[in-house]
Amino acid sequence: MNYPSLVKSTPKQRLFFSRLIRPSGELGIIHSIFSSIYSSTGLALLVLGILLWIVCPILGLIPLLIYGQASLSNKIFQGKSPKTNLLLVVVVIFTTTAYCTSISHYLDTEVNMSLFDVVSSRPNFEAPTEGIEPISFILPYYLSLGEVRSGLWFLFIQSLTINTVFTLYSILIFPEIAPLIIFINVTGNSYLFHLMPMRQFYSLIFIVPALHTSKLWLKIGLSLLAFQTHSSSVIFTIPIFLSLPLNRISSLTKIRKLFKTFVIFILFLAFPFINYLFYYVVSSIDTFESYSYAIGSTHKYGGLQRLYSYLSISPSLILFWYTLESFHQKIRSSNYIAWFLSFLILSFFTVYTILSEFIISGFLAIGIRMSMYLRFLPGFFMYSFFMSGLLRSGVKRLMPAYVLLFYILLQTANFIYIMVRTQQIGESAVGKAYNVVFWNGYPLSANLYDYFILIKEALFS
Repeated sequence: MNYPSLVKSTPKQRLFFSRLIRPSGELGIIHSIFSSIYSSTGLALLVLGILLWIVCPILGLIPLLIYGQASLSNKIFQGKSPKTNLLLVVVVIFTTTAYCTSISHYLDTEVNMSLFDVVSSRPNFEAPTEGIEPISFILPYYLSLGEVRSGLWFLFIQSLTINTVFTLYSILIFPEIAPLIIFINVTGNSYLFHLMPMRQFYSLIFIVPALHTSKLWLKIGLSLLAFQTHSSSVIFTIPIFLSLPLNRISSLTKIRKLFKTFVIFILFLAFPFINYLFYYVVSSIDTFESYSYAIGSTHKYGGLQRLYSYLSISPSLILFWYTLESFHQKIRSSNYIAWFLSFLILSFFTVYTILSEFIISGFLAIGIRMSMYLRFLPGFFMYSFFMSGLLRSGVKRLMPAYVLLFYILLQTANFIYIMVRTQQIGESAVGKAYNVVFWNGYPLSANLYDYFILIKEALFS
């Protein structure tokens, strides 16, 4: 097999990549880097990962997932079928499920537990209350087998469902880089918060396959299920169904220019007008007075903590711009276009929310609600970037790969920082607005034994 060489690369770049294996394909650079990691530090990563996983399982996932991707990339270079290690899959599901189940019971988490109590007390399944979407309560209702189950059991079942589904989705949609996608999602922090905005996160179980399939009847059915899980999922109607007609257009160059014009217009011209209009309307309606968080200013309710969260996701917006630049290179499949449009919409809401909160200080509730989707599953919504050809071996520009590396490092640093910061604050962090706390404020103190005990308590409670 002949592998293309790096074209027009600088001497430093050639020196860096001279030791790397260069497989072909859309993800050649990723496989080059990780196969090099496997050959040089693979065993050390595995040993470190196992030891750290025993002491602090959630942190142990970091070296274990890096090792998993390194091993997978090495197999791909050897011409073997890309299969993610089954033991790693079990470890990921077990660790993330136990960690998420330890979430403190307050705000939306407590509300969801109360709603399940209402549902489980009825002889036949019904929506918990009027206006609450019912889909996310169906599975735990029937798994309870008519018995009264605790809130901890409910949280465990929901977390197990979500973690299992999205781990399997990672393998099915990204067979060559599944460990890397799981790594990006988990270290994004918001993924682990899924039991708080539970119904919104649950809707992604239907949104992801709706975006990825090219069959119209599946798109319709899955979109309806998503809407009955959380109404905010209606935003995905645009990319899910617009991707089909766009796929039939012979040239996408004009569309790319239209998208770039749209992004620039919204960000630099329309934003101030839209923001102030929304702020004026909301603040003038008495009904919204009790919901001060919807228009509160930055210094309230943990603005600094959210700033770190936004900063960690910001490089993904740069990756979107690179994706937009490469959009015209060839006709894309309908699922590529659907993921691309989703990336476009969620990137817009993310930028809009950052500007709204940290520049104009008009807290935009709907912007936060929509931008949360990107922070829930950042790895998935970067599908169009990974499949754009920007990471192919032999590309002229290596900057997209560097930005991706910087994004992963920044997000991992933010992930560890939040855990260390929570550990320092301890129990006093529980109950503070916008703080999502695990293990009663001591996430780094919980070892493997604690994880097993928590799951045991959840199963038999």
